[in-house]
Amino acid sequence: RSYFNTVVNKATNACHLLRIHNVTYQMRLMSRIRQAIIGERFFLIW
Repeated sequence: RSYFNTVVNKATNACHLLRIHNVTYQMRLMSRIRQAIIGERFFLIW
């Protein structure tokens, strides 16, 4: 049981960290897109 709990906890932590990474990436990407649209350089960058 101890090994199982360790594996499950590591997998849970990994999923949580991956979710945080993905949300942070999406927020930064949308911020860059928003700033490009405001600065009228969206089509130059993307």
